[in-house]
Amino acid sequence: MTSIFNHRWFSSLFADTNIQSLWSAEVQSLHYRKFDIALVQALEKHGLVADGMGQKAAAQIICAQLDDAQLARATAIDGLPIPNFVKQMQKAAPDCADAIHMGATSQDVMDTALSMTLVATADLLLERISGLITQLDEIAAEHGGKRLVAQTRMQAALPITVADRIATWCTPLQGAHTNLANMRLKIARLQLGGAVGTRHAFKVKGHAIAQEMANTLGLSENGVWHSDRSRQHVCRPAFTDNRCLGQDRAGHRADGAARR
Repeated sequence: MTSIFNHRWFSSLFADTNIQSLWSAEVQSLHYRKFDIALVQALEKHGLVADGMGQKAAAQIICAQLDDAQLARATAIDGLPIPNFVKQMQKAAPDCADAIHMGATSQDVMDTALSMTLVATADLLLERISGLITQLDEIAAEHGGKRLVAQTRMQAALPITVADRIATWCTPLQGAHTNLANMRLKIARLQLGGAVGTRHAFKVKGHAIAQEMANTLGLSENGVWHSDRSRQHVCRPAFTDNRCLGQDRAGHRADGAARR
């Protein structure tokens, strides 16, 4: 299938190879593996599986060969990849099969992987915005006192300095950075609810296991949220706005540099 995002000529205008890689099947499957590894290690720590099972399962899960063709066929039937993914992981580690994915459900894996991907995307955008602010600050330090003519309604207006112009660019960038960093904190959360969202398979140790997994995966533990998508919904406009904002400021900066 061809789209504007993988077109040989136009993809550079609309696609972002770094962000695309974060959402690739390879990275998604790695997140799935990390979830099940964190789960079985937490189960071992809290005595729900045998000693040594966590380390043993982790080594086999991370090295297991994934049959992508089989996964694609199963996804077309099931509507999601996790059931077949877990089946393949259990087949690759038969002596750990009962411990792999124990107490979890497909949505737990999918939602946690989504959180990890959103966090990585936010981190990339935060890094880019910080770099752009740094570049603009350097230009202001070197050329801030130089004068240029402002524009209003596409006409020459009063004189201003380069520092004045850069300040109007940096202020929204700094605000965007703050907003994105705050959003990152909200979306960086583990999902672990089990089949009916009550963590019943873990008995009284559900929160402790979830907290252990969250620590391992670099996420927070905020209870079960499988039916609350509000935090995820704010990501798309935030990511789009920040990416366009960075491009817009970068374009202005390049244009200004060309005129100097």
